[in-house]
Amino acid sequence: MKVLKFGGSSLKNAEAIKQMSQIVSSSESQCCVVVSAIGDTTDELQAIAEQAQKDDESYKESLATLQAFHEKLYQDLTGKEASAELVAAFDHLRRVCGGVFLLKELTHKSLDFILGSGEIASSIIVSAFLESQQLKVKRFDTRQYIVTNGHFGDASVDFASTTNQLNRVSKEFSAINVFPGFVAATATGEMTTLGRGGSDYTAAIIASALDSGMLEIWTDVDGIMTADPRRVKRSHTLDQVSY
Repeated sequence: MKVLKFGGSSLKNAEAIKQMSQIVSSSESQCCVVVSAIGDTTDELQAIAEQAQKDDESYKESLATLQAFHEKLYQDLTGKEASAELVAAFDHLRRVCGGVFLLKELTHKSLDFILGSGEIASSIIVSAFLESQQLKVKRFDTRQYIVTNGHFGDASVDFASTTNQLNRVSKEFSAINVFPGFVAATATGEMTTLGRGGSDYTAAIIASALDSGMLEIWTDVDGIMTADPRRVKRSHTLDQVSY
């Protein structure tokens, strides 16, 4: 079993997703594919949530634009209209944003749902494209298998329950198994997130729980840098790193 995680910049457009497909399809073993939200979707969702909280009706236009982008990407990749699952995901997101707008209150719980919707949409698109390539694919909702406490925004994982859940569902695995990163849920089913950058964590949790032989974190950056180059101008690529 191999676990492969792809970040948002590695899924930013149709060409990037096609390259991801080549990497996944070349795997010689059964694999789990963990995906982040596409491109800058999480930042856009953050902005939409803040617009709604501030009683700014432009959030509706921003959300419609984001949905149109995802639906066009789905169509470009599969040659089909957006699936009912993708449309439903955005309908649910729209209702939550509408609640934030009406109450002018953005709770950590609401924000978790809004931000996590990007990974849900991404997993739907990626799995649909892989299926269109005649690959044996199944999509799983990480919220049903990674169990956390109710600390919304940066939840802690219940590893015993999570390991049990993942091992149970692994009996249903196909050759390629797609999971949204970043999102999880409490024991009572309330959606949580693992914090920004949580998709890497999701992949590590799955790899550990399933005792995978390999975990690969795929990115469009060549190597590991000393710091985020967008924040630290003098950052540079490391020649080598230890575990």
